[in-house]
Amino acid sequence: NTVAKLITSLPTITDYPYSEYFQGPVEHWWTAGGSGNSWDLGVPTGTYFPSDSVGDIAWITRLNNGGHYDNEYSWVESPTFDFTSLIQPLITMRIIYDAETTSDGANLQYSENDVDWYTIGVVGVFPNLENWYTNTVDGLAGEAGWTGNSGSWITATQDLTMLSGKPAVKFRVV
Repeated sequence: NTVAKLITSLPTITDYPYSEYFQGPVEHWWTAGGSGNSWDLGVPTGTYFPSDSVGDIAWITRLNNGGHYDNEYSWVESPTFDFTSLIQPLITMRIIYDAETTSDGANLQYSENDVDWYTIGVVGVFPNLENWYTNTVDGLAGEAGWTGNSGSWITATQDLTMLSGKPAVKFRVV
């Protein structure tokens, strides 16, 4: 008898500043997962999500149809980041969203062990820096997130000082 298992090994990010625009080969960034996963990396079509000034390729749920699947709980996940050399890390993302207000939405989470995931930031509380969360989201068990309609691509920035000095941090957009 033979058992086969595919193991994917992603490198740890140690060089900063780090940027990923998804416009060329994505060598070691996001991987999609979760239940009912509808995340796709590609060029969105239709009227849901126009091109961004940074580029055309993006991670989008149901890339060509918009929306998401019923009862979906999925994410795109980063490789591991080593923040031992950083004093005040922060994250900046270009985002666009169109979700049923307070029922559906997305947020950013982090983990130090791939088991326990924690939402980064809350609605309207310092140190939220720019466009960070719009409301609580029922589909995220009442956690804070982006919900409603952003209208266009926007820049969202969040302070990550609570992760400074941490040797192994992953992120995921849920």
